[in-house]
Amino acid sequence: MSINSASAFQAINKVPHTLVLEAREMIGGLAAISGATSGPVETLTAEQLFYLSASIGDKLDIALLKMEAE
Repeated sequence: MSINSASAFQAINKVPHTLVLEAREMIGGLAAISGATSGPVETLTAEQLFYLSASIGDKLDIALLKMEAE
């Protein structure tokens, strides 16, 4: 588990519930983008998708670490 994105540093001060909610909303946004079209999704570049996925993972990792520490 490596947490090293800029969004991770902002997420450290948030409660686990907020982090999980934000990750869920981000995944919901991706689902909406992919569900609105058939075929290739051209609104996101591979680099944008990579950083978005990393940010979601970081939020969930931090939430898990905080919950385990309680």
